Amino acid sequence: MHIAEFSVKNPVLVNLLMLAILVVGIMSASRLPLELFPSIKLELVSVTTVFPGASAEDVEKLVSIPIEDEINDISGIKVIRSTSSEGLSSILAEIEAGEDTQRLAQDIRSEVAKIQDQLPQDAEEPITEEFDANFPLVSVAIAGDVPKETLRTYGLMFENQVKLVSGVDNVVTSGLGDPVFWVYVDPEKLRQYEITLEQIASVIDQKNLDLPGGAVEQGDAEYLVRVTGRVEAVKDLLYIPVKRNPDGRHILLKDVAKIEQGEQKTRTKARVNGLPAINFWINKQKGADAIDTVKNIEEVVEGFKKTKPENIEIYVTNDSSYWVQERFNTMVSSGTIGLVIVLIILALFLDFRSAFLAAIGLPVAFFGAFILMQFSGVTLNILSMFGLILVLGIIVDDAIIVVENIQRYLQLGYSPMDSAIIGTKEVALPVLATILTNIASFLPLLIATGLIGKFMSVIPTVAIYALLVSLIEALVILPSHCADFLKPQPRNKPARKWVYKMRFYYLKSLV
Repeated sequence: MHIAEFSVKNPVLVNLLMLAILVVGIMSASRLPLELFPSIKLELVSVTTVFPGASAEDVEKLVSIPIEDEINDISGIKVIRSTSSEGLSSILAEIEAGEDTQRLAQDIRSEVAKIQDQLPQDAEEPITEEFDANFPLVSVAIAGDVPKETLRTYGLMFENQVKLVSGVDNVVTSGLGDPVFWVYVDPEKLRQYEITLEQIASVIDQKNLDLPGGAVEQGDAEYLVRVTGRVEAVKDLLYIPVKRNPDGRHILLKDVAKIEQGEQKTRTKARVNGLPAINFWINKQKGADAIDTVKNIEEVVEGFKKTKPENIEIYVTNDSSYWVQERFNTMVSSGTIGLVIVLIILALFLDFRSAFLAAIGLPVAFFGAFILMQFSGVTLNILSMFGLILVLGIIVDDAIIVVENIQRYLQLGYSPMDSAIIGTKEVALPVLATILTNIASFLPLLIATGLIGKFMSVIPTVAIYALLVSLIEALVILPSHCADFLKPQPRNKPARKWVYKMRFYYLKSLV
C-alpha cells in the first residue's frame, strides 16, 4: 500500500498525527531556551596557574615549561600554547578534531596533578578547565563619586546577590580589586631587633589561617571545630608577635612595620559618566533562557536601587536579551507574513481551500522542527531562527506541488479520494527528490569543521529539521486533507479566465 493510499484511508490517524505535531510543537517552543548565540564547546583546554610576585621569566621557567613538558605526550592534543606574564601562567591546549574534549581535559588535569609538588611552594594550584563559547548575557555597572572602599562594599553586595539569581552561571568583574594589606617594613628596626623578612612573612602566614579542626562528641551531640584566624582588618596585624626578647617582652609587627589597607592593583579601570565604576559581566548557565534570566537580574537591580546611597548609581548595559527578543519577533512576523502571502498567491491560481491546505504545511513544519530542536538540544538563538527564516519559502514548495497535482485530477473528473491518491503517487518521487536536493545543499555547512563549523552548523541543522517535517506533511497529512476537504469539480473545468489568458499569451510568445 502506497503511503498516499494509507493516508487517505486513515484520516483519523492522520489528523491525530498533525494535532500531535502542533500540540507537542507548541509545548517544545515554549520550553526552548532563548539565547543570543548557541552555546558550543570549543576544542580548547586551559591550564591557569597563579604565582604571586614572580617575574615573567620565573613563571615561564618554574611553572609553564614543567607543565608543558608533562602534558606534551598526551595523545589527542594538536598544539600547546603558553603565555607567561608577571604572576600568571596561562597554557592553552588545542584538541584534535573529533577527540573527546572532556576526556582530554581530565587527562591533562591528572598529569598536572602529578607534578604539582614540583611547582614552587608559593604557586597556587593549577586550574584546568574546558573553554566554552559563552557570550556575556548582560553587563551591570555600579558607579559613584564615593571612596573606593564604599564602592567596593556595595559592589560585593550586588555581586553576591546576582550570583544567586536563577540562570546565572558566573560573574566577571572589572575595576574591582581584591582587598590587600600593605606591610611597609622599616629596615633600621629589623637590624635593631635582629629580625629577618622571612620571619615576618612566616608569622603573617601563621596568623592568616582558616582551618577545619575536626569534630568533638559530647553525649549524643557532635560539634564541628574550626580554627579561624583570617586577617580582616589592620588591627588584626598590628599586634602579631614577631619575636620575643630575652627579657620576655614581645616585639610586635607594629613595632617594625607600618600597615595600611588597600586594594590589589588591577589591569583594568572602569568609569561610567566620568565616575569611578565597577563593571559586572554576567554569563548565563547553558540551557537557561536569556530573557527570563535578564528579568531576574533586573529584579535584583531594582532591589539594589532601594538600598543604595543616593551618590551611587547602577546601570544595566549591553543587554543581549533585547536582540534575542527582536530576532524572535522577526521570525514570528516573517512566518505570519509568509503564511498570508502563500494563501493569497495560491488562492489566485487555485482556490481558497487548496491554498489553505497547502499553507498548513508552514506551521506544521515549524512546530515539528521545534520538537526535533528540543530533543537534539538546539536552542532558539539568532542562528537557529535565521535557519527557519531561510527555509520559509522552501518548505511549502512540496505541498504546492502535491495539491496542484491533486487539483489537476479533480478537474479531470476524478473523485477527491482518487485524486488525492493518484495525484500524490504521481509526484511523490519528484517531491522526495526536491527535498533531498535542498537538504544536500545544506550538507557542506553541516559537516564543516573547526570553530566556525561548530558555530554555523546550527543553521543547516534547523533547516533540515523543517524540510524533513514538511516532507512528512506533504506526503502523509496533505493527501488525507485534500480527500476530505476538496470538492469534486465538473469534468474538464476551465481555468480561471485571467489564468487562461496569461497561458495563451505566454504560449503565443514562445511561438
